[in-house]
Amino acid sequence: MAAGVVHIPWYATLFRSEAFAEALSEFAPTALRYGATDYRIYRSRDDEYKFTHMVSFEDKSAFEAYWYGPEFVDWRADYTSWFQVPIVYTWFDRVIAGAPAHLLPGGRLVFTIFGFLGRKQAVAKAEAAGLTPAVIATEVQSFPRLGYERIDHIRTVDLEATLPVHGMPRTVERIAIEAVAPR
Repeated sequence: MAAGVVHIPWYATLFRSEAFAEALSEFAPTALRYGATDYRIYRSRDDEYKFTHMVSFEDKSAFEAYWYGPEFVDWRADYTSWFQVPIVYTWFDRVIAGAPAHLLPGGRLVFTIFGFLGRKQAVAKAEAAGLTPAVIATEVQSFPRLGYERIDHIRTVDLEATLPVHGMPRTVERIAIEAVAPR
């Protein structure tokens, strides 16, 4: 079996989001005893009751041992009134991980981002991955319609203050970044 990550969607019951977050955070490391290589818990900013629990394994059978193992079965039984059922997880096979490892010497990765996602942050992440980044093109385009529905959230990730503080933006900068592997 291929390595992968499982996404477990949780939805806390009314007035239990804080307690459920704590219970889930305390339990999550148990996956390491079953061979997990990584685990993460994400909580929605838009809906404080919605969580995504992600666990990486080298093969699905290790995840199944974890999911059906006594600790997880008991945990789900103990906290059954704290989350909505059914819980339907999804296994994703890893297709590629760690783009720099897949680049030939001098190879390049090219991607685009909206300015509000942070030019400096994107460049810093490419550098942290051992790549040499450069902005190769920019373009000002109309602000995406869907963005208007999510403008409050978008402003929270606009750490470089590219959007107006008040009112709706009319345009957004699109940035093309090249990140080159060492020779």
